[in-house]
Amino acid sequence: MRQFRVFPVALVVILIFSGTALASDRFQASLNFLMGYPQNEFRRNVDRTFYGLSGEFFYCFPRSPVAI
Repeated sequence: MRQFRVFPVALVVILIFSGTALASDRFQASLNFLMGYPQNEFRRNVDRTFYGLSGEFFYCFPRSPVAI
């Protein structure tokens, strides 16, 4: 039941700070390093740690919190 109370508060905080996001750059990008650790039953079949990269690139519309 507590999760349902946290959601409206988080939504209000996001909306308050969205004005800051409107002033950001037009393009945004990030690159992330990933690690995967097999657990439980899956670990019996796979005995190593996996590594990878993840990234994203966004175009932000002027005067809008929307990005593609």
